[in-house]
Amino acid sequence: MGVLSKNEKRISKTFDTKHLLSLKRNASRTSRSYNQINSDQHERLITTILYDRLNNNNLIKNNIVAIKIQTTNSNKTDNNTNKLVKIGKIVKYVTLSITTIGLIGIYNLQLKLVYLPSLNDGLSQIDTPSQYGMPYEEIFLKTSDMVMLQVYVLRQRLNKAYKNRNKNKSYKNTTIVILCPNAGNIGHSLPIVQIFYKSFHYNVVIYSYRGYGRSTGSPNESGLKIDAQTILTFLSQDPEFKKSKIILYGRSIGGAVAIYMASLASITLSRNLLQIENGPQETKSVLENTFLNIRKVIPYIFPILSYLSFLCHQVWPSERYITLIDPNIPTLFLSGQKDEIVPPDHMFQLYKLSNSKTKEIHLFKDGYHNDTVNQRFYWKYVHNFIEAISI
Repeated sequence: MGVLSKNEKRISKTFDTKHLLSLKRNASRTSRSYNQINSDQHERLITTILYDRLNNNNLIKNNIVAIKIQTTNSNKTDNNTNKLVKIGKIVKYVTLSITTIGLIGIYNLQLKLVYLPSLNDGLSQIDTPSQYGMPYEEIFLKTSDMVMLQVYVLRQRLNKAYKNRNKNKSYKNTTIVILCPNAGNIGHSLPIVQIFYKSFHYNVVIYSYRGYGRSTGSPNESGLKIDAQTILTFLSQDPEFKKSKIILYGRSIGGAVAIYMASLASITLSRNLLQIENGPQETKSVLENTFLNIRKVIPYIFPILSYLSFLCHQVWPSERYITLIDPNIPTLFLSGQKDEIVPPDHMFQLYKLSNSKTKEIHLFKDGYHNDTVNQRFYWKYVHNFIEAISI
């Protein structure tokens, strides 16, 4: 039993010799249970039994290999799953980071979107009233936070042509305070100044918001409100203007500034700080294409940013300020119905919110945001409103 037959040697190619001899001894014991067989039959029987046991061993080995393969595949699947989870987390963090950076960018860059002092060479080329044949004074006013404001002051008493034509008429002391839109500089508004000064014969005060023209500082809502307070103080202290009818004329964001100033003027009037000899100073407001608040404008201009409008920190809540204006301050509303920047409905809503006892609104069906001022009857409405005697 210690020697392998020819068939057994063939089998030994698959299994080691020691293991095979052990199996053969067991097979020989099994074969002795058969009494009537010769030696050849005995050999074949041993080989058959051996094959059976070897096959059983192969089945076990195959099962073990299958289990190992399954385990390996399972480990690979787990590894792939873990990798996918890690990739998912990385994508999540990257997306969150990009979104956060984007939101911070929108938050910080909105000042550059709302205030555009450099548009149309606004910081390099600033026209003066003398280029339009109008005498003027250029002064600089210091605000409470030490910003210097550039101001053009045009007084009718310096207008020789007007004085010569009207030497026998009493002087109409009416002053227009022009609050400019958000783009460019005060030089771009001089054609409008020319109408008020040369055609209507009113005094004009027009100034550059901080960060605009030759004014120092940087533009923002709180800063522009300080600028507005500075201008009101100047008007109340100037010997001529403190006796003058004051007309706050604001277009676009200038309308928001005008509404804010009118609310301040209401408080000032109630405290009797702005006085003329026979009573309080008269104030009127003329508003063109302005808004309820900037947050409500964003969905109209940038629909994709509608859900981010809460991030806008330049609010200008005119819908609230207009309710604070003294009812005795008349207000004129001028709205371009094709305005592509401010929803035209905002002007109508402001008109309804106004508590003014004397108010009117005019709609210009072909007026866009920047050309409403050129629409038919625009200046007729403005002039008639200013000249009307307040009730």
